[in-house]
Amino acid sequence: EESSAFHFTVFVEYGTFMVFLIEYVLQVLAASDVYSAVCAVPRIIDFLCLMPTVLLFFGQSERVHKWVKQEEPEPNVMQFEHAVEAMLVCRVVRVLDFRCVKREAATIKRTLTMALPGLLLPAVMALDIWVLTSGIFQWLENFYDGPDAEHMKTMGDALYWCCIYLLGEWANDEFSDGAGSRLCILYCLWGVALFSIPVGILIEATTSTLKAMAEEQKELRRLRKVGTGGNERVEFR
Repeated sequence: EESSAFHFTVFVEYGTFMVFLIEYVLQVLAASDVYSAVCAVPRIIDFLCLMPTVLLFFGQSERVHKWVKQEEPEPNVMQFEHAVEAMLVCRVVRVLDFRCVKREAATIKRTLTMALPGLLLPAVMALDIWVLTSGIFQWLENFYDGPDAEHMKTMGDALYWCCIYLLGEWANDEFSDGAGSRLCILYCLWGVALFSIPVGILIEATTSTLKAMAEEQKELRRLRKVGTGGNERVEFR
């Protein structure tokens, strides 16, 4: 039963690979400029999404499915598997090229284009606040053996929990007296507000983008109405 399931999944993998490979080749050949088509961002993503199956075909393809009971592989085989699995996860980016979500993808692209010029400095400031206060929080809780010390054994743990705290969600509300509790107060007074500045910029850019797209759609509908013999007159300025 396990062998049949394994062969079935391999068949699905290679079958879908052939479908997407044919689609990729046709999209490149249909373009007026083949070089520009190959270098376009969507085609680069398509090419990278095809690579895991190619690597699995020429590499250790029998190890593609972790649920198959096998002996512990060699370190170089494990590195190969991790690289292939990371590339497999990147395939989800192709969803943005689907026709049903292209409008949303275009909205996100326009929002980021509008927000990036004013987002760099606030984002760096928010990153500094997050990293520095995470280190301070970890040191204080472990030095004074605070109640939250068990959640901040490592810097990674401190970054995880402090990110939650800076978002205004206090999953843990007991800290070391006179140390972590004071930092908690500073978080509530200034940290949360400063950390949320990049989010506010993105929200403002999203609102402006949606308003601009709504105005564009309204203008297009008006022009279509005029073009089909409507009574509305077009004013040239």
